[in-house]
Amino acid sequence: MKHSVCRTAEMTERYNSYIEGQSEEEKKNETLLVAPQDMVAEYTLWFIKKNKFPYDGILDTHDMLVPKRVFGTYAEATPEEKAEFEEIRSSLAHTYDAMLTNFPQNRSIMGHYHVHLISWKGIEE
Repeated sequence: MKHSVCRTAEMTERYNSYIEGQSEEEKKNETLLVAPQDMVAEYTLWFIKKNKFPYDGILDTHDMLVPKRVFGTYAEATPEEKAEFEEIRSSLAHTYDAMLTNFPQNRSIMGHYHVHLISWKGIEE
């Protein structure tokens, strides 16, 4: 399907099975609240979690920076959330290769804003 170029065949199958098993209401209301085993780092207003369905075909690392409060777009973040976001972003410059956000029409998690933290395969420091 849509992200199969970025994911291995096995991960694409897992992702598609997960997406196809959700109702439209479940997709609309899904959040990225984290299970302890998926936690990479925790901050006051944000956390970093492992991506359940990483783009493993092109990335070595694919985590997500997620606000603890559920909201849909960065514009909805409070001034405190935005300030901490900028602090976290600055601190991650040597940990990941890039940060990216999908446009709303390309998100699989619609109602919970998140930023992908990625490290490309094959890039040496």
